[in-house]
Amino acid sequence: MGSKKTNQGRWGRGKVTLAEAGEQQALKRIGKEFGQTSSGVLIGIGDDAAVLRSKAGCSVLCQDTLVENVDFRCRWASPQDLGHKLAAVNLSDLAAMGAKPLALTVSLSLPPQTSLADMMAILRGSAQCAQRYGAQVVGGDLSSTDGPMVVSASALGFVSPKLVLKRGKARIGDYILVSGTLGAAAAGLNLLELNRSGPRALIQRQLRPLPQVELGGLLSRHRGVNACTDISDGLEVDGEQLLAAGQHIEWFSQEIPIAPAMKKIFSAAECLEMAMGGGEDFELIFSCASAETKKLIQKAQRVGIALSVIGEVKKGTKKRKNGQIKAAYEHFRV
Repeated sequence: MGSKKTNQGRWGRGKVTLAEAGEQQALKRIGKEFGQTSSGVLIGIGDDAAVLRSKAGCSVLCQDTLVENVDFRCRWASPQDLGHKLAAVNLSDLAAMGAKPLALTVSLSLPPQTSLADMMAILRGSAQCAQRYGAQVVGGDLSSTDGPMVVSASALGFVSPKLVLKRGKARIGDYILVSGTLGAAAAGLNLLELNRSGPRALIQRQLRPLPQVELGGLLSRHRGVNACTDISDGLEVDGEQLLAAGQHIEWFSQEIPIAPAMKKIFSAAECLEMAMGGGEDFELIFSCASAETKKLIQKAQRVGIALSVIGEVKKGTKKRKNGQIKAAYEHFRV
């Protein structure tokens, strides 16, 4: 397992491996680069646990895991890409709750032949992404594995109890809105997996998604927003998470905002399929009372966020037809 041959496809930047450096030396490197604290962090990396300061409010916790050859491949994702995405998917969950990010912990299970430089690059990617949204990496865990790489992060944020955004609270007559454009992450994955050339913007959306933290805060404060989630599994599947029992969404297919770069290399049908079922765009999808929708769109425009009305909540359930678009990936589905 420690031969050069088994290391093919795993970055291998830097001469010193984790096996050579040892756990304590690796932890010292982590503490030296990421151990400084901020105003919201009383104790960060280096103790048994982190100690955080906060104003009165609800603590919001989430966790996500990325597994090599399931969620990413080393041949097309750099260590820093991996670290960025790990932080971003967690911050996106906080955004979907309307929470302000404060801290992340990052846990890495890495093969011994992984270089120390690559380990630091993963953490650096997470730290830089977190910092962009006002959060800090404050701890985590480091372990070895003989199998695929497994990287995991937990994120902590805060929100006023009255402002928490939830799933399953849509109301009949609400409009369904989405931020940004859709399908680019799925298109980027297609290019990476098939080793195809294409617009760099599509590949970046797959490798380095941008969580909609600012929008989450805006939605939590806007009257009329009843339900919210982020788009990780696909528009259609995640949209259903907004609904209460006995509801369905009437989609306005022509209004779904397709990422412009996709139209250069994919057909209209392919673009719609990736937008509806591709997932990993990490935009926010939410329901809003129709009377409040126009005001909300204008408010978002003032801070540079584009929103699109793409559906309406209707009474009654609706069965999927044969061949209807489903999520592109589902864990444990055979």
